[in-house]
Amino acid sequence: MIARSWLASNGEGRAAHERLGRITLRPHQLSALERIKRAIAELGGALLCDEVGLGKTYVALAVAKRYGDPIVIGPAVLRSMWKVASARARVAARFLSFESLSRGRVVVSDCDLVIIDEAHHARNTRTRRYSALSTICRNRPVLLLSATPIHNRRVDLTTLLGLFLGSRAELLDASEISRCVVRRTVQVARQLTGIPRIADTVWLDTKVDDRIPQSLLALPPPIPPREGGEADALVVRSLLRQWASSDDALIAALRRRIRRGNALSSALEEGTYPSASELESWVRGDEEVQLGFALLLAPAHAESRDLLTAIQRHNEALRILLAELVRSPLRTQLTADVLRSIRAKHPGERIVAFSQYADTIIGLYREMRFDPRVCALTGRGASIASGPITRDDALRLFAPRGSGARESKPIERIELLLTTDLLSEGVNLQDASVVVHLDMPWTPARVEQRVGRIARMGSQHLEVTSYAFAPPLAAERVLGLTSALERKEGVVAATIGVMDKLPVDLRSESVSRELSVPEASEAIRAQLLLWQERARSAENLARADVCVAAIAADVDGFIALERSPNGMDLIVANPRRVTTDPRRVIQMLRHGGGAAAPLSLDRVRDALRQLDDRCHRRRALSPADPAYTAKVRRAASRRLAAIESASVGHRRLVRLPDMERARETLSGVMDAAAERALESLLHCNMSDDEWVEAVGSLPRRTYAQSSRHDHARGTLALLLLVRR
Repeated sequence: MIARSWLASNGEGRAAHERLGRITLRPHQLSALERIKRAIAELGGALLCDEVGLGKTYVALAVAKRYGDPIVIGPAVLRSMWKVASARARVAARFLSFESLSRGRVVVSDCDLVIIDEAHHARNTRTRRYSALSTICRNRPVLLLSATPIHNRRVDLTTLLGLFLGSRAELLDASEISRCVVRRTVQVARQLTGIPRIADTVWLDTKVDDRIPQSLLALPPPIPPREGGEADALVVRSLLRQWASSDDALIAALRRRIRRGNALSSALEEGTYPSASELESWVRGDEEVQLGFALLLAPAHAESRDLLTAIQRHNEALRILLAELVRSPLRTQLTADVLRSIRAKHPGERIVAFSQYADTIIGLYREMRFDPRVCALTGRGASIASGPITRDDALRLFAPRGSGARESKPIERIELLLTTDLLSEGVNLQDASVVVHLDMPWTPARVEQRVGRIARMGSQHLEVTSYAFAPPLAAERVLGLTSALERKEGVVAATIGVMDKLPVDLRSESVSRELSVPEASEAIRAQLLLWQERARSAENLARADVCVAAIAADVDGFIALERSPNGMDLIVANPRRVTTDPRRVIQMLRHGGGAAAPLSLDRVRDALRQLDDRCHRRRALSPADPAYTAKVRRAASRRLAAIESASVGHRRLVRLPDMERARETLSGVMDAAAERALESLLHCNMSDDEWVEAVGSLPRRTYAQSSRHDHARGTLALLLLVRR
């Protein structure tokens, strides 16, 4: 009964397939659809972070079909993909790019569902993009899509959930996380979707000149030493990472840096001090800086003469290093030879090779441009032997099946696609069966995205092969790239689960690792499906008001099925701690396969009393309790209390309606936009009456219904575990 009732309430009993336009939704997509609908009804939004290749786009369109005017927000390069997917699913949805939000030129006022694709691009609350998104999401249902919501820290996840939960996202318990974060792995869905297996990554190596890192480390500081310790480190790290990718990337970076230094020197010689943005660009180097470095990027303050001397010395050292690099043989030819050997091992197969840097791709294509069926694709466009072509044409000739096009003529076929991480998100390249990492990115999420372009639903291959060029040892000693990837993957594994597409030796797969909440949620489903399969003949159990049984187990405790406004909750106790944490629930479910044991009525009464006590404690919690509210709301509550205390006589009666509305606002569900507006009000120069009225008029998420404060509960089944 526990298995059948819980699975039915979670949409597991639906048909195995369902049509959405010309698309057939698979069982794992239908399950996600049901869970997302409940999460939106209860919490105002959901995050679908299934692994790459499991069809999140069509799940989102199935959700959008239930609304009148949905809007999709994502990277501009995904516009055409969403247009094609919407046409196939026969679901109309407008598209808005992140780039337009960053420019601050867009106002959205008339949508009833917000879908944010590749949502990890909005994980920084300090950007104009996040501010615009929070405004669009205000009091609207939100569906976030990202296979890799965490890139660096767990706060990446809470920042995304904050778009519809506000600061409450930072304090979600495990049960609430399991209800609003949906993640399934390829391993779970592989048998149903035909996703190819990913072979162990083959690590590659090429000879490198170890003198280059020594020369980079010996560079004079770019600004005066008293201000430039951190700046020097940032510049060296930036240049080292580009050298780890290729000599071409480093040469191009040195030339850009020399040009920038010449411009700064000319400005200083003419008596013009560089602007803050010019100095920031000089200090941080060329590459995109990690969020953790933000505080190090404040422009340096130095005397013009000292700054000019430092820039000139730094530039001269760069010229010497550039001349040394140009004279030495480039390792690009060695990389090209390795790619040729990979093509020889996989004749006729399509291969995609990724790099972080366009200069690496351009240099490699220059070396291989006369090889047959090779294409280079960067943000500047695509090129084949006969000349430039469009991005869409390159994708059509390389991946006709993934692009929904006809197979090209043999003479037009592209078999080796050299590309930047521009193609690591939102495109279907499942025609390919081999992926090559020309360099290792800074986050495991990027590796996951790369492999996920080809190991996805719709592939006709049984196995995907992965190759990776190992970071040069000299660069690894300074950058610690591999250890950084392992550390960040550990954060991801603990929060949402292991990344299956990451090379095995970079995964966090120790035996002692505890399951993440999403992993535990999926394990619960698998365990209950097994229970249901084993108990097909026990249909009459559902007739009792409370169905009770006891079994022998290795632990004492119980498993209870409880009705809630959101469906069915599984509650466990081991031995006295009562919880809905999925990680504890799955531990107890795995003890639930024992033989029948004598049923003690005292044990039954004790278990039911524990369940009642838990229910009463949850009802007693106030939504405005400090444990569930943000610092800004606590500050507003203190000011409201102070105003109420200062109100005497008729002033208290006059203010009473506005005070009540303000109190309801502060104790209700607020998203990120509402909390930002409340924070602004705290710093406004307003009279008490104006302030109270303004707080009371802030919008609230009226459709979110939290089960925390709903009384419609009842125990349906109780399984006692009796220690043998």
